[in-house]
Amino acid sequence: MVMNHGKQTPLPVERDIAMDSLRSFAVILVIFIHAALAYTSFSRYNPYDYVNSMVPVVDPHRWPALDWPFSLAYLFTIPLLFLISGLFVFPGLDRKGSAGFFVSRLRRLGVPFIVSAFLLSPLAFWPSYLMAKHDSPTPYWIRYFTTDGWLIGAAWFLWVLLAFDGIVALVHHVVPAILEKLRREPTALVISLVTIVAFVPMGLFTAPDRWVTRLGPFDVQPGKVPLYFAYFLLGMALGSGQKWRRAGWPQHWGYWGLGGMVSFLIYGFTGGDAAGLAIQVVNRTAFAISCAGICLGLLGVFRKFVQKRSAMLNSLNDNAFGIYLFHYPIVHWLQYLLTSLSWPAWLKFCAVFAGGLAMSWGASHWLRVLRARLPYRRTD
Repeated sequence: MVMNHGKQTPLPVERDIAMDSLRSFAVILVIFIHAALAYTSFSRYNPYDYVNSMVPVVDPHRWPALDWPFSLAYLFTIPLLFLISGLFVFPGLDRKGSAGFFVSRLRRLGVPFIVSAFLLSPLAFWPSYLMAKHDSPTPYWIRYFTTDGWLIGAAWFLWVLLAFDGIVALVHHVVPAILEKLRREPTALVISLVTIVAFVPMGLFTAPDRWVTRLGPFDVQPGKVPLYFAYFLLGMALGSGQKWRRAGWPQHWGYWGLGGMVSFLIYGFTGGDAAGLAIQVVNRTAFAISCAGICLGLLGVFRKFVQKRSAMLNSLNDNAFGIYLFHYPIVHWLQYLLTSLSWPAWLKFCAVFAGGLAMSWGASHWLRVLRARLPYRRTD
């Protein structure tokens, strides 16, 4: 404790280099996903209805080799981010209380969401609009917020995470005994079983990848909300103890990761809208086991091997949130600018991925430097 004019101030909590780095790795995978979507074989763009296109920008050149790596990253990356986000919820609630915790999360997530909704997201979808065939006299920036539905893009993660934080803060304030039951560290087997329960039933009744995009800027995938909330709660349960901080946790993480990769192959080969109920059950179960196994494997890999800090790693970890915010418009504009070039698709993808990461990293760093120079800035 540090004494300050008779008051005791808690020392800052030491950063967890392994989990910080795993979160940064997941953010890089998000950039990979969005960069790859313009070049996968299955991506589709509708020039007469860009709002309902599968992908905002699709290049005439494709690289089918991206299909499987994209599908693998898309399977586990967002659940992993929700899991990591949940790890530090209980320490935040214990330190700040229900109201203080939610206010801090509102600043951390709500303000960037508003900036994204009114500035970054319109910029991100502008290239898609420019590629469309339309004769509307209404300017894009008016259409975007009205008839075109106010798409939000990658910033959907912010409002969903803030909603989860709000639910937990409310429960903590009203009936804290319910949350106390979460203070039990789940085993790897429990995490896998919870994943199956949270994903398979919903996945059988609705297409998991279907987006609801007519709720203003509050886009969401209803079929995956139970999975995301379950991983957020699992992260909270893990974060209530100390086992996850030890090298070697989870036990047999290598086998879990290998099992996750095998399950991914089963998932990939049993897909298809025309599949019968039995095959769909196998497909959704393989998805859940793959998601859990790969997440557990990555938790083990980063806990065991990422133990040393470096200037570049520290910078990446410090800027990971900003990179997530800024990459979406940057990636789409790079994809759009490259559509007219005759480069092979693999070269375009590499340029978009590397350029999107570097430019969003630079934008985040610049913003952090600018913020540090302000005469007054509040810190949590």
